[in-house]
Amino acid sequence: MDIEGGLGGMEKIDDLIKRRNELHEGKLTEMGLNDDLSSKAAKADSATLSDVKELERKLKQLREILHSQKEGSMSLSSELSEVRTALMSLQGQEKESTSLQSQSNAQFKEVQEELERMEIIDKDTAEEEAAIEAECKLFEDMSKMRLIKISDTDMQFVLTHIDDSNPDDPFVFSFRPEVNDTFAVFDMDPPLTELDGLVAELNRTKDLGIFVRTVRSLWCQQFSSS
Repeated sequence: MDIEGGLGGMEKIDDLIKRRNELHEGKLTEMGLNDDLSSKAAKADSATLSDVKELERKLKQLREILHSQKEGSMSLSSELSEVRTALMSLQGQEKESTSLQSQSNAQFKEVQEELERMEIIDKDTAEEEAAIEAECKLFEDMSKMRLIKISDTDMQFVLTHIDDSNPDDPFVFSFRPEVNDTFAVFDMDPPLTELDGLVAELNRTKDLGIFVRTVRSLWCQQFSSS
């Protein structure tokens, strides 16, 4: 083998080694690229998975919020129903209270009218008593007679100068006004047998003066003849 041939062979060997090295480096580069791509893909997958999990978490929160709002809406609906029921009850009570108030007003009006009627009756009775007292005072001055009030309703006549032998001896009878402008006469001392007829005439005429004068006249007749 000559030198040139040997050198040429060496060059070929160098070329082969160089090409082998280049191929080896290319494979390494390809492998590195693949690894890099795989790593990036893994990272991308990891990021996507993280995003998916975050989305699932937010979706869960949203569902919980919607569920809570739904329960709150149901609770609010229940509370509104209770308020409506209470309002209807209150309206019913208000109507009943208005009805009771109307009845109370009517009853109050009736009582007030009755009181007014009683006041009129009391006024008439007071005026009648005043007239009787005035008339009796006149009789007392004229005929030696006194009128004594013995209770809220009863009065007593006391007459003197009937018995000439005992002019100061009292002759008495009591009376009271009753319904329908009538009089009841009682406790007459000394008694008169004509009393029932005299009382009937008194209630017919309503003239107490005539009654007293008649009683005095009968007593005078009785004791003047004795």
